[in-house]
Amino acid sequence: MSPWGATFPFLIIVAQPPAVLVFGGGSLVSDLLYTYVVFLCSLGLSIVVYRLSPLHPLAQFPGPTIGKITQLWTLWQTLQGYKYLYHKSLHDKYGPYVRIGPNEISVIDAPAVQKILGGLDKGRYYESGRHKLTPPRHSRSPPTAS
Repeated sequence: MSPWGATFPFLIIVAQPPAVLVFGGGSLVSDLLYTYVVFLCSLGLSIVVYRLSPLHPLAQFPGPTIGKITQLWTLWQTLQGYKYLYHKSLHDKYGPYVRIGPNEISVIDAPAVQKILGGLDKGRYYESGRHKLTPPRHSRSPPTAS
């Protein structure tokens, strides 16, 4: 699909509210408010339906419904300071793979983490030692005050 083909539906969605205002009769302010309320509600509903549908790439992983829809519940748990307990209870209930967000999976199985992340090359500086301009890790004598 070409980039124009991918953005064309988005342009139609954005152009819909002003088009209703131009071609519809009535009060400008009430039509504008109504149009954007309908637009935002339909957009939100379509996002929720997609995230819960079997068409979503992470639909095969179990998890709480609120976690499949939004990250706000996880944010709330984080702000309360109990995110680790929440994740532990989800893993106790659903197993080693839990969908905790719309596009986020929590994995508690250590061998699976290696398979998911792969080798994770640490880079040329890690392999060859420190960069020559970086000071040594351990100094032999403590710095003296002058």
